[in-house]
Amino acid sequence: MNTPQWSDHLRALAASALAGTPLDPSADPTPDEADAFIATFRDELGHRRAVDRPILAHLLGTDPGPAPANATLDARLWHAIHAHEPVAGLLAPAPGPLLGEPAFAAGAIETTTETELAALHALAHHAGRDPSLTDRMLDAARWHVQTLQPDNGTNHPWAVHVFIMLAEQETDANSAHEATLHAETLVHNSIVNLGRPDRFSACLLLDAARVLDERPH
Repeated sequence: MNTPQWSDHLRALAASALAGTPLDPSADPTPDEADAFIATFRDELGHRRAVDRPILAHLLGTDPGPAPANATLDARLWHAIHAHEPVAGLLAPAPGPLLGEPAFAAGAIETTTETELAALHALAHHAGRDPSLTDRMLDAARWHVQTLQPDNGTNHPWAVHVFIMLAEQETDANSAHEATLHAETLVHNSIVNLGRPDRFSACLLLDAARVLDERPH
């Protein structure tokens, strides 16, 4: 699939889970309705993550407030989108993951991978504003493709758009195929349990589609 096809595909997958919410394409929520949705949001298992508020606020065009003092890298990057803060100094140096490889050696693979991918997803927004971050974003994505299975730590389609971008940038056909397969597997894993994306995964797919829409084709 090319980029517009990917965007349409991700948006269509998200639609069923977001029908009737303020993120429904036909919705025109008031600020109070948007804030209420953000405040009460839970996925189908009743889970809510620290990054939910800034992600939902970004999707709905509202202000999530400042990041908590003890925020992890992913939450800091998501809040920084709203605050228009520079983020290069928050990232581990290339090559490798944004958290740095020692974080993967020291932490639980599931939790660490989720945090890393949530940070990578957010970094795509920052790279859209500051192209100097694009190489760091793609390098981290390349490390994931080469090092981790896409179902190692998450069943959410975090950063699927970044792997689609990586596939477009790779000059080696096998590397491009591996990046595409990584993206496809992230999407598949998000729908396997319910036959559709869970509510939170749908939010990530919608956000990914919007990022792809904003890129020149």
